[in-house]
Amino acid sequence: ASVGQTIQAYLWLTNTGNANQTFQLAITGLNCSNAQSTLTLPPSTSAVPVLLECAVSQNTPAGTTALSASVTSLADPSVSATASLNFTIPQDRVNGQPRLSITVTGSGENTLPHEGSLVLTVVLQNDGNEHLTGTLALVGEGAADLSPSWAAVGGSSNPNYVLSPGQSATYELMLVSTITTNGGELNMRIQAAGSGHLLLSDPFTVNTVGPTVAPDGVSFGFFELDNQISITIMATGWLITILFVLLTISRRRSRSEHIHSTFYDIGDDEDEDSPPLTDLPLPPPPLPDAPALADGEARISDGRVTCMGCSSSLKMPENRDPPFKFKCPKCSESVRVVE
Repeated sequence: ASVGQTIQAYLWLTNTGNANQTFQLAITGLNCSNAQSTLTLPPSTSAVPVLLECAVSQNTPAGTTALSASVTSLADPSVSATASLNFTIPQDRVNGQPRLSITVTGSGENTLPHEGSLVLTVVLQNDGNEHLTGTLALVGEGAADLSPSWAAVGGSSNPNYVLSPGQSATYELMLVSTITTNGGELNMRIQAAGSGHLLLSDPFTVNTVGPTVAPDGVSFGFFELDNQISITIMATGWLITILFVLLTISRRRSRSEHIHSTFYDIGDDEDEDSPPLTDLPLPPPPLPDAPALADGEARISDGRVTCMGCSSSLKMPENRDPPFKFKCPKCSESVRVVE
C-alpha cells in the first residue's frame, strides 16, 4: 500500500462464551477511522467479520508495517485476543527523490561586504516516509570564495543531517567574503546529498562587494576623469606651463638686449644691422667755423653723433664715413650725418 491510499482488512471475531460479551477494540499500526471502540458479540461458534478501512498517512515509515488489532472483554479483562497483518509501504518519492524540502532565508538583498560576513538560515523538512542521512553543501559559481561554515541550531557545527519521517532541522550558514576581484551577484543553491538521494534548493542570490580599487584616472571627490582624459589634461597643462616659461624668458632677454641702430647710406632704403650702441656723455660742441647744420643733420664728434630729436649720444660704426643717415633707436628720428 502506498502513502495516501486506503486499505481494507477484515477482523474476524468469535464469542466462545455462553453469554453476550462487550469487547473493547484497539487498532495500532495504521489509522483506521471506521473502527468502533467497542463491540458486543453474542455467543456463537461462527466468526463475525469486522471491516477495517485504514489510511496510509504521509509519514508512515517505508518498509513493512504491521496492522495490529486487540480485543478485551469489558466484563473480564483477562479475556482478550490479538491479531496482526503485515503491509509493505513503498518509499514515498517524487521523480525518484525523497520528499526533502530545503528552504533558505537571508536578510534584505543578501549583501556580503568585502572581508565581511553574511548569515543565512537553512531549514530541512523531511515530508517523506524515509529515514534520511546526508551532508549539506553550498554550490554555485564562486561558492569556494565565500568560505561557508555550518552550525546546526541547538546541535553540532557541521553540515551533516539525520532526519526521520516528518522531522525537520535548522542550520545557520555563515559566508565570509575572500573575493579579491570585483564583486557582483552570485547565484547559489544548497545541496543535500546522501545515500540514494541528491536534492537542490531553489536558487538564491548573494550580492558580493569587491575590494575598493583606486579610480581609473583622477578623482576630485565629486567626479572622476578616466585615464585618457586625465593624460590629455595633464599634457595640456604641462605644455601651457612650458610655453609660459619660454615666453617669460624671451621677454626678459628682449629687455636686457642692447638697443641696435639701423644705418643706411644716402639713397639706400634698406636697413642694415649695426652693433649695439651705448650712451656716453655729450660730445663737445662743433667748432665755430663749421658750417651751420640743417634740420635733421648732425656731425660725428669722437665717433659719436647727437640725435637732434632726443639728444641721445649714439656711437657710430668705425667703417661709416659721412654722409649717411640712420634712424635713432630711441626716438626713431631720421638723422643725416654730414662732415
